[in-house]
Amino acid sequence: MIEFIGEKAQFTANPIAFLPALRKSLIPVRGVFLMSRRTLRILGRGTVLLFWAVLLCGCGAAAPPETDLPWPLASVPVRQEIPAERDGLEMTVDPDTLSADSALFWVDNRSDSSVSCGTDYTLDVLVDGSWYEIDCDADHSAELLTIAPGERLTLTYGWEERYGALPPGDYRLVKSFQSGAFRTVRIACAFRVEG
Repeated sequence: MIEFIGEKAQFTANPIAFLPALRKSLIPVRGVFLMSRRTLRILGRGTVLLFWAVLLCGCGAAAPPETDLPWPLASVPVRQEIPAERDGLEMTVDPDTLSADSALFWVDNRSDSSVSCGTDYTLDVLVDGSWYEIDCDADHSAELLTIAPGERLTLTYGWEERYGALPPGDYRLVKSFQSGAFRTVRIACAFRVEG
């Protein structure tokens, strides 16, 4: 809190703890720090400029990389390392079914407990060495699939309706699984579409 006493401002908290640059401008008097109105005006202008600089530079959304891909990409890269195997779950693609329109994926549950998932997924594309999620406004079914310990789930995804035929490149299918009461496990399966 700041109170003005004549030409001085009185702080009831210790601003030196978080503003060490102001030490020369502050005068401690009986447990209270005083600052001149001139210093406050200068500080106020600097704070406004700093606020706008952070807002314009640090908080703005980055532009996604320029590509010839037929869909928009997320503005920033997504998590780069999503394993194909985690906590006893492993996702692989059947190379014989892989095409620009669809593929068959297997999810093996080698854990000691059942896991569940929906039919939803996201598709990432590798651009300039970074993974980007392909923006898509698609509906998902509310179907719940359960994989018992030691079992394999077969998922066939046809993404032509959602994304169109995939141009040649590197992609990964990302899925989330529920393990236990509140644990979410994300795994991804990378694949390449040849031209």
